[in-house]
Amino acid sequence: MVKAANFDRKMLLVATQLAHETDLKRVLLVSLEALLNTVRSHGSGDTDVEAILLARCIIRLVIRLMKEAPTDKDRYGM
Repeated sequence: MVKAANFDRKMLLVATQLAHETDLKRVLLVSLEALLNTVRSHGSGDTDVEAILLARCIIRLVIRLMKEAPTDKDRYGM
C-alpha cells in the first residue's frame, strides 16, 4: 500500500483503525510501523510528537504480543 503510486496516508490510517477495531494485532503492528516510516520521511516539527506516539503504541503492542505468545511449555504440554 505504501509503495503505490497514488499512496494516501489517510488510507493507511483507515487500515490501522480497522486492524485495531478487529483486533488483528499483527496487521496493526505492520500498519503502525508503516505510519512511523511515513512520519519520519516527512520530518517537520509536528511529526516528532507523532513519531513518539507511534513508537509508544508499537512498543506496547509488541509487549502485548510477547505476553500472548505461546511458550515452549504451552507448545509441548510440559
